[in-house]
Amino acid sequence: ISAPRSYRLLQAAVLGAAGLGASSPCLPQQRLLQPAEVIERAWNRIYVAYMESQRHYHTLHHLSDLIRQFDQVVSMLKNTPVVAMAIFYHDIVYQPGAASNEEDSAVIAEEELHMLNWKERDIREVAAYIRSTKNHLPDAAVLNPGDLQHFLDLDLSILGSDWDTYRTYAQNILREFGNNAM
Repeated sequence: ISAPRSYRLLQAAVLGAAGLGASSPCLPQQRLLQPAEVIERAWNRIYVAYMESQRHYHTLHHLSDLIRQFDQVVSMLKNTPVVAMAIFYHDIVYQPGAASNEEDSAVIAEEELHMLNWKERDIREVAAYIRSTKNHLPDAAVLNPGDLQHFLDLDLSILGSDWDTYRTYAQNILREFGNNAM
């Protein structure tokens, strides 16, 4: 993963959606934190989650691919911070075969975004996008259905990749599921 690019995208999403400037304090966890500290804390949580040992496809490489593709559609999005945060948090919880991965990831995103002082409607939107990855179907209740569709397309884009990339994806998914695979 291109850590500098990912970090800058996270920084832009956090600061932009929360209405923070470079010197505006945030109020997570009982003490004032400067935006750089908040972003560092969020990045560390994301990084640690995507490096967990049970992950073989749902890794920082997957996150990096989504960010690269996000850069290609960003001009078509209505709320780029929402899509960016959905990318970062959509697989923050990943236990192969668990039915609650999407819900658990959405809850963590909601908690993190509350601590980052995001607007409630944007927090709900990020969580809805993440929950939509359970079945990759549109959600009529979201504010920007086009943004949701772009996000879901990004997440499923691996299915339309070249054969070698797809084969590596399939092998890594099988590794994630181990003996429980199909």
